[in-house]
Amino acid sequence: GLANRIATDIINKIDDMKDDPYVFIYGGGAAIVKESLQQILEQKGRLTNVIFLKDPLFVNARGLLVYTCSPRFEELKEKALATVGEK
Repeated sequence: GLANRIATDIINKIDDMKDDPYVFIYGGGAAIVKESLQQILEQKGRLTNVIFLKDPLFVNARGLLVYTCSPRFEELKEKALATVGEK
């Protein structure tokens, strides 16, 4: 099923990476497959460095909110708006 395919992709990605990578599982779909995925990865001994976020819903939206409140975003926004104003 879906959880098996995701587990295989996670394992392959970890094996392709150097060092000791972490994989963060989040988003709306994470809530749906969490239990199955956790069980599969645990059975394969591959749960190390796989982090299931406690509140996976709206993680991307919260991250975008934090970014849009950052000085870096303001800098890029001003630059983009200045370019538009020149045309």
